[in-house]
Amino acid sequence: MVGVFSTTYRIAGKVVKPNVFWFSLRPGDELDAKVRHHALFSIAVAADINLRR
Repeated sequence: MVGVFSTTYRIAGKVVKPNVFWFSLRPGDELDAKVRHHALFSIAVAADINLRR
């Protein structure tokens, strides 16, 4: 996801810091983000991933 920012990050239901959230993403993980679209960018107001391991 390019150009998407989030204010709330969760990994397996636990809130984590943004740098940990993006670093932890792996192929096959499920990412669920509530996104607000703007003309030049999108903002994810909440993001949650389901680890596949």
